[in-house]
Amino acid sequence: MLKSLALSLIFTFSFITSANFATANELIRDSKAPTCHEALKECRYTVQNLTSARQLITRVSAVMFPDAPLDPREGFMTPVTYKELVFWFESAELRQRFIALVPRFDAYEDFIPSALILFETEIYAISNEGITNLEASLGLSSTAPTSTPTGTGIDLGFAINYGVASLNLSVSLTAVRSRGQATKLTTVKQIVPNYADLNFSHITNVYIAPTPGQFEKQEAGLRVSGGMSISNESRNQVVVHDFNLYYGIEVPPLLTTGTSRVSALSYGTPELVLEKDMNYLLVSSNGFETSRVAGLGLPSSFRSTVRNAKLLIITRAKAFSYDEFLEEVRQLRRFNTVTQFSQEQIAAFPDSPVSEKALLSSISASAKTTLDGERILTLKLQKELARIANFNKVYDIKISAKGFKQRVVRKTDQLMLQGIVIDKLPEELLRSPVIKFTIKFRALGRKFGSNKTVKLYFNPETNEFYQ
Repeated sequence: MLKSLALSLIFTFSFITSANFATANELIRDSKAPTCHEALKECRYTVQNLTSARQLITRVSAVMFPDAPLDPREGFMTPVTYKELVFWFESAELRQRFIALVPRFDAYEDFIPSALILFETEIYAISNEGITNLEASLGLSSTAPTSTPTGTGIDLGFAINYGVASLNLSVSLTAVRSRGQATKLTTVKQIVPNYADLNFSHITNVYIAPTPGQFEKQEAGLRVSGGMSISNESRNQVVVHDFNLYYGIEVPPLLTTGTSRVSALSYGTPELVLEKDMNYLLVSSNGFETSRVAGLGLPSSFRSTVRNAKLLIITRAKAFSYDEFLEEVRQLRRFNTVTQFSQEQIAAFPDSPVSEKALLSSISASAKTTLDGERILTLKLQKELARIANFNKVYDIKISAKGFKQRVVRKTDQLMLQGIVIDKLPEELLRSPVIKFTIKFRALGRKFGSNKTVKLYFNPETNEFYQ
């Protein structure tokens, strides 16, 4: 009898323990990525696992902003309901990192990994001419598909599959986009710990009626999954196990049926190896028309200057330690918040006078290109010309070119340390062989005329300024 009772107790304990483990696993919900609206300058995230949005803010602040609290000039984080968080960062790079990391902080355990992997996916609509020019500039040629695509809707497959150095690809993408041969659809960045799963999904269901009375569900949007790990042989190599990528885009209805369709590119491989500073390219083998209007968020349908396009999907990965990640965050914060001279720097200003004409004539322009081909054009004054008499002056500045206008108000120290980032230029303007910028400065408090007018010339093809 005692033996039967002991076995009964062991069985009961095992059952309860298993049930508790199952319950604990079920309680950990998958955290979805935040949703952002560029026009409103806000991102929203609903807490899934932690007690409240305020608890998530406390955890994030302690890890991402350990040296100094978040400055209002950098952005904000605030709970709007018990479970909902609203945030925004002026720095696009800092904002993207935060968006990728915040679901990781929304977990029961502390998020302090020894190593992290940044995985990026970029999607473009590109014309046949754009593909030809991209191949020519990179010295590449199309290859036959190495796997059979299996997606819903109209399957596009892929035709190009190779690694391309990031710098070369950046220059080539800039040239293709400036000619109006490619349009960027979306960029998704994910940060995952080493040996963790990559699992991103932003899918919209599209219901079509191929025949009267019959409905079929298709998927538009992006899904990326796989197991991430840093190679034991090289820290510069990231391996994605069981990699799967799906992208579906809603295209105009067929004239014969009048129903919407989804064109899809689907790709899977048991192992995808990504080297540091290299990119993995996929291009659909068939095209589609681009004539829909994109909504907010990740587009599943869009309007584009590329009328008959194919899909170009680029993936890349980078491994770094957690300490390296925090140091990069600190550098981003320093770059975006240092907008005035310190007291020590002011005390060390030279006594030699500098005329206002000489100060404003010192304006210089720089152009750099991000990995995805985006141009960043910046105007700055020489900080060596800072004096006690001029560093606090405020100017109303107008920047104009054909079909483009921008107006900002800046102090002299801001113009020297941070400068002005020129707004995104129209695609038509970027097709010009040379763009003439006119910059007019007017010191606030003066009613008539401008103090100084400077003309700068920019070559979109070479990405260089001339003065």
